[in-house]
Amino acid sequence: MPRTNELTLLPKLPLLITESADEFDALRDAFEQEIKPRGIIEQMYVHDICAIVWEILWLRRCKVVIINSAFRSALDLDESAIEAEAIRRSSSDLELLDGMLTSLESRRNKALGCVAEYRESLAHQLRESADRIIDGKGILRLEDAAGERSTAA
Repeated sequence: MPRTNELTLLPKLPLLITESADEFDALRDAFEQEIKPRGIIEQMYVHDICAIVWEILWLRRCKVVIINSAFRSALDLDESAIEAEAIRRSSSDLELLDGMLTSLESRRNKALGCVAEYRESLAHQLRESADRIIDGKGILRLEDAAGERSTAA
């Protein structure tokens, strides 16, 4: 879970008046529990991922609303053709939304990849530091420090 000072550094997601801040917070909490961000950099990635996923969900809902709205104008057709005509009449809008969804899903996947790369890089740095400490390179050994203090006395 992020510390309070990390949360204050991240901007609040602007929500439409029809959207629920509680639902967004639940989505963010679920991602934070899954990814378990460590530090502000990972918290920023999680924030971006949540915003992207929120927008993906919103666009998917928009697609359904567009098709449902087109049903009304197709109601003069026979029953079997209503859905097909509604989708046909909405196809250019749906194509635009599909392009936006593809872009957002790609951004989400890249952000998830960035979290993994960041963690791998940090793990590599920590392994190198641990190896240097274990090998005694670049640190003052305790017995050397004790010998230097007794010589100085």
